[in-house]
Amino acid sequence: MLRAWVRVATGLALAIAAIVAFAPATIADAVLAAQTEGAWRLSDAQGQWWRGRALLCSGDGRARLPLAWRVALLPLMRGVLAIDFDSGGGADAASAMPSHIGLQRETLSLRDLRLQLPAAFAVELAPRLAALARAGMLDVGGTLELHTRSFELGPAVGHGSLDARWDGARLVAAGTTVDLGKVTLAVAAQQGRLRGTLRNSGGDLALEGSIEGTIGGTVAGSNAGIPGSVEAAITLKPLPSTPEALRRSLPMLGAPDASGAVHVTLHASR
Repeated sequence: MLRAWVRVATGLALAIAAIVAFAPATIADAVLAAQTEGAWRLSDAQGQWWRGRALLCSGDGRARLPLAWRVALLPLMRGVLAIDFDSGGGADAASAMPSHIGLQRETLSLRDLRLQLPAAFAVELAPRLAALARAGMLDVGGTLELHTRSFELGPAVGHGSLDARWDGARLVAAGTTVDLGKVTLAVAAQQGRLRGTLRNSGGDLALEGSIEGTIGGTVAGSNAGIPGSVEAAITLKPLPSTPEALRRSLPMLGAPDASGAVHVTLHASR
């Protein structure tokens, strides 16, 4: 009798393991949709939940990024979410080299990340900007590229750097077009905080600023953390070549100082 129960228990355990292992990638779509309240979806998901490919889309379909992923199963058993991903072989403008993302105990780690995507896609990550874009009040152009060899940030840890470049940076807001040329951002992680500098070259305005951020929040069902808040202090200064229409629009962002520059503070949190 005992041997029979052992066989039944073993068979049931293997059946459960098989169901988990071969669960379709569409489950990952359901989880992502639930965690983001429908703001992000995995369209046309193929494969299994731990190894598949799909099109990462914003809820309204404005932003689309082909993506392939592989979840490391052994670290997952220790409460570590480790994902390797690439572009999924998509022909879209967005692309990614093989990269690694890790989440454990409120700590985010990136390794060998090189991601290129339309700047409009990144706007979808900021709820307020995304709402303006969906309402037709904001249009963002250009290509964004992110790169890091190694980057880690948690409540009490931080090391490495992350570089971003926005080529062909362009904003259209309230009927005014702003050409920012090439915008670069260099970010470093230090003891639970990230700090970075922002500047541009070319374009209709001179841009310079700084950003600060922290890690915060958890991924449901785990101890994994996600970035909590980011604040940016940006100065926009007109140039001799700045179009008159744009020069007249600057005071809409704030009171100009003696040099005509406008200082703007932006805050994003999750």
